[in-house]
Amino acid sequence: MNKSTVIDFLNVTRAEIDKEALWGFAIDHPKKGNQAKTYTIEISGWVLGKKSKVVAVEVLSEGRVLGQVPVNIERLGVSKLYPEVSWAKRCGFNIEVGVIGLPLQGEVRIRAVLENRSTVLLGIIHYHRQPLHSNYQAKLQPLVFTSSGRSGTTWLMRIFSEHPSIIASEFYPYEFRVSQYWIQMLNILSQPRNPDKFQGTYFYQEFQSIGPNPYHGKLNGHAAHDWLGRDYPEQFADFCRHSIDNLYEYMGRNQGKIVSELSHNTDSQHQQFYFVEKFLPNPHRKLLLEVYPQAKEIVLVRDFRDICCSALAFNTKRGYMSFGRQRVDNDIDYIKTTIKNTAANLLEIWRERKEEAHLVRYEDLILAPEQTLSDIFVYLNLDNSSSTISKILEKASKDTPKLKRHRTTDSPEESIGRWQKDLEPSLQALSTEVCKEALQEFGYSLTGEEKLSPLPKITKPEVKSEPSLKPTNSNLVKSTESARNKLEQMKSKIQNIKESLEKS
Repeated sequence: MNKSTVIDFLNVTRAEIDKEALWGFAIDHPKKGNQAKTYTIEISGWVLGKKSKVVAVEVLSEGRVLGQVPVNIERLGVSKLYPEVSWAKRCGFNIEVGVIGLPLQGEVRIRAVLENRSTVLLGIIHYHRQPLHSNYQAKLQPLVFTSSGRSGTTWLMRIFSEHPSIIASEFYPYEFRVSQYWIQMLNILSQPRNPDKFQGTYFYQEFQSIGPNPYHGKLNGHAAHDWLGRDYPEQFADFCRHSIDNLYEYMGRNQGKIVSELSHNTDSQHQQFYFVEKFLPNPHRKLLLEVYPQAKEIVLVRDFRDICCSALAFNTKRGYMSFGRQRVDNDIDYIKTTIKNTAANLLEIWRERKEEAHLVRYEDLILAPEQTLSDIFVYLNLDNSSSTISKILEKASKDTPKLKRHRTTDSPEESIGRWQKDLEPSLQALSTEVCKEALQEFGYSLTGEEKLSPLPKITKPEVKSEPSLKPTNSNLVKSTESARNKLEQMKSKIQNIKESLEKS
């Protein structure tokens, strides 16, 4: 892949034709070996339904629909092959979808949507792409805090908020997710949009929302198309990172945490600053990690059976259902769906990120807080002295009415292993079975009789520092001031030389 290439198309697999549903189809573009210079995939071809007309073509990634277009482009060659089919004349399609936020190497699926609402797979495009590039050098790096509800996230966020080099919301429940606002903005506004869904009167009628650029698809073949598909997303990524920096820098200043210029020396602890936010396993997290290649990630887990107990108890305490329990009829289905998926998602994330992320167990945080925090701060390259940790724990341990309402046991220690008394035997067995693989990998006892197994030590690869800062307005001002000072110094030296010559 050369510098101008963003996407390499590794293979295009044509699905076996469903002869019951289709007369035929073709994927004209892309082909294996093709390349793209933008963060988009353009797909064109034709598809002809048999018993039911094909009304649309969809493109999907990881089960999520990226885009849909109607099948209505004129294909005279196809109509000659199938003169008896009335809709053969307009059976073509062309769709462009963005890859920002998708895996760096993955696949997108193309499927036909028929008039009877059935779908037929047409093919799979296998690709490799470059990560989204940003020239802006951030002062703060993200601390991505990935976990689930009722796992101890509130307690650990409160601890993080007390560290002098970590900026977080100061207020319960520490759910400030401003970076995710800008990341979602980046993901949406950098995408191409199907022009067929854009009405010419849009900007005369809609004043409350905005979406992907509606003119992107109308500029195919024009030089501006490449700018919209490549330069614009990169510049927008600069804007988003700069905005995140500015807001958290203001927050930090209000907390007495003055963010210094980022040092290129990775061994320099006092100049490393983070902002921290809670993340659920969702596309925002993946895109943030892509845009911030130096980001750190904490994956917090808890015995998933205790999570179940804590969620159910908190629902009872507040008087309404939440944490996914409101979506099912009973506790059995809750364990089979939400609890099972929580365990599976965190296990998948940890296996994918274990060489870069740091794993923390809630139980270790409660039973051995000093050592657990020391390990976290070493991973973050921050001060982990016993005096710093003692001060943080002392401040974070101050109780408040809101924190009291948040708890569902008299003490944190009582919340460990509560599933053995809170869940009836049948639910104990069910939750152990559906979470078995994750429980074992994270070192939990299936019976509850053994102690936690030690976590494996994983060597983290060295993280390279970000490239030199591309001039921005603020940097240009600094550069101009520096040049002006040097010019004044040169003038002064010349004047001194002139005076010396005159005296001689």
